[in-house]
Amino acid sequence: MNNMRNFAVIAIGLAIFLASCSKEKKTLKNISGQWNVTSYEVHGASSTTDVLGQNSIIMDFESCESGSTCNVYSTTTITSLSITNVDTSTYSISENTNAETGFMLVADDTLEYAINELTSSNMRLVSPIGNGGAVAAGTDTEIITLEKL
Repeated sequence: MNNMRNFAVIAIGLAIFLASCSKEKKTLKNISGQWNVTSYEVHGASSTTDVLGQNSIIMDFESCESGSTCNVYSTTTITSLSITNVDTSTYSISENTNAETGFMLVADDTLEYAINELTSSNMRLVSPIGNGGAVAAGTDTEIITLEKL
């Protein structure tokens, strides 16, 4: 009887582990590729700032393996100055129960964004994690919306 119970606990644990690995791989697969930033807003207690404005940002996420840190290349075009800047940074993902998808994206080992929406064509990142777009007292919330190219 105890052996059956131990086996059941191990089997359930293994199933949960395998399901989370599969979900992480799917998340990484969906993130990989070029994304157009369609909206970048900072919501404060009394105002909202459109960070993107008339500018454009294209983010190119390298294909990444589970547990790895990979490059993301950001091309920012400042329309009013006719300037284009290319920046290289890093990203990784990890599980986070406060994110709507169950994962967060960590940029440059310090900036944490909840992945609150991720499909093969849309992604929405929110920081700080757990806000879901709601503004906590005294805290600014960044919401970045992207579309896959």
